[in-house]
This record gives sequence, C-alpha cells and structure tokens, in this order.
Amino acid sequence: MHPSEISRETSIHMMSVVRILKNTPELFFKVPSVPGREFTGYALTTSMYAREEDDIVKFVERRAMLENFLYWGVLSAIFVAFIYAILTMVPALGETDINTLFTTPR
Repeated sequence: MHPSEISRETSIHMMSVVRILKNTPELFFKVPSVPGREFTGYALTTSMYAREEDDIVKFVERRAMLENFLYWGVLSAIFVAFIYAILTMVPALGETDINTLFTTPR
C-alpha cells in the first residue's frame, strides 16, 4: 500500500504514516517501484504476513512495552545518578559550612 492509502484508511497524518513505516523495519519494507508507477509502496514483511492478526497485535504491544521500559529505565538511571551526585557533595560542604548557611550574622 502507498502511505497515502494508509493515511486515508487510518485517518493518521501522511507524514506520521511515512515516519512509522520507515521506523518499523520489523513490520514493513519498502517495495521497489514499478517502471509504470512513480510512487514507493510498503508491504508487511514475510514473517509478519505469515502470522495471525492477534500475533501481530501481541508483537506490537510487546515492542511498545519494551520501548516504554527502556525509556523509564534510562530516565530513572539519570535521576539516580543526579541524586547520587548531590549526596556525595553534602559531606564535602562540611559542618561549619552548613552551620554558616543557616545562621544569620549578628
């Protein structure tokens, strides 16, 4: 199918459809254009075409879950590194520095 056909059928913006098709080589591949046609089409890969619809849905959901897990894992690792850096700086301030921060001069 051509991305414009997919866009019409799914009511998704054309550029979003093209981005999805290009970024999911596990599901779709680019079909070479025929000399009489001027557009590039996309088709399901052989491994996806042989599967049932439920299997394809499970595959996509599993991949989305893994990407979500990876995103939150990286985000939490950055947060933990930030907290670790702050906690390692606290003893370097020393007791006298902390006391001078919270006392007002007379």
